[in-house]
Amino acid sequence: VGGRGGAGVPGPGTTTAAAPPTSETTGVPSTRVDVTIDPTTPSAGVIEVEGTVTVPDGSHVNWALMRADEPELCPVDVPPEEDPCNAPYGSALVVDGGFAFRVDGVDPGDVEVFVAFDPTFGDQPVDVARRYGPLGVRMTGPQVVDYGGGAFRAQVPETVTVR
Repeated sequence: VGGRGGAGVPGPGTTTAAAPPTSETTGVPSTRVDVTIDPTTPSAGVIEVEGTVTVPDGSHVNWALMRADEPELCPVDVPPEEDPCNAPYGSALVVDGGFAFRVDGVDPGDVEVFVAFDPTFGDQPVDVARRYGPLGVRMTGPQVVDYGGGAFRAQVPETVTVR
């Protein structure tokens, strides 16, 4: 408002700022990785998760469900069905920038849904290693963490209450 050019019109001697370059304008794939998740509990004992991730289609995200009341130390000499640390886990395929998974038979209570894109985990497309580098060292974004040994992943946790 105000100024010689009127509202929304630059005045003499001013320039408009160019938009920052993107992977679409430069032709160079972005190394930024963003993950979103929307966990829901549509019925008793069920968790459904839909999410988005800015990685190539055909990539995989890994996921795990962790109990809020999980003990600090896990037993080693018990069968899996009796192990309080035995968390359901898996991977989901990225299609059109999205992924989804469903877990049945979840005990009631608070559960942390953990989803991560790790370029070294599982069978990732060849393009993933080229884009993100060895151990994901070129990955960028606020969700990217070094999880040990110089290996990087983008991760997001969210707690839901299962009925």
